[in-house]
Amino acid sequence: MLKYFQLAICIAVVCSLVGCEGGGDSNSGPYGNVSNSSSSTTSSSPSDSQNQFYGTWELTEVGTSNVWYIHFGNNGNWKITDDKAGAEQRVYGSYNYSGNQFEGPMINPNVGEGKIDGDVTDGVMTLYFEEYWHNPHKIVDYTGTKVN
Repeated sequence: MLKYFQLAICIAVVCSLVGCEGGGDSNSGPYGNVSNSSSSTTSSSPSDSQNQFYGTWELTEVGTSNVWYIHFGNNGNWKITDDKAGAEQRVYGSYNYSGNQFEGPMINPNVGEGKIDGDVTDGVMTLYFEEYWHNPHKIVDYTGTKVN
C-alpha cells in the first residue's frame, strides 16, 4: 500500500511539472494529449526487452471474455483501443518501462483519471488498471499477449 501511495505522489509531482492532465481527444498527440518530456529524447538505443515490449498487445479482462488492445509507443505513450489497428481509442497515458515492469498515469476522457502498472514475464503481460473515479478505487486485472 505504501508503494502505491509513494507512486501516486511521484506521478502527481511529475504531472504537475510536465502537464500530464488535459482533455484531449483521439486526434491530439500520438495517443491523446499526454506530455512526456524525456522518453523520446534518449540517445541510447532500446534494449531487446524494450523492443519486445513496444507494440500492440491483446488484453483480456481476467474472469471475462472482454478484449481490448493496448499499444505501447517507443515514445513513452500508450493507449487502449477497441480494435487491433488502434483507431478506436478508449483511454491513454504515458508510461515508464524498466526491466520487465511498467507503470504510468491514465486519462479516460470525460470520465476521470487513473493509472496502469504491470509486468511482462515469459511473453505474457499482466496489467492492473486502476480507476480513480470510483470510491474506493477500482482495479481491473488483465492478461495480454503481443500481437505485433
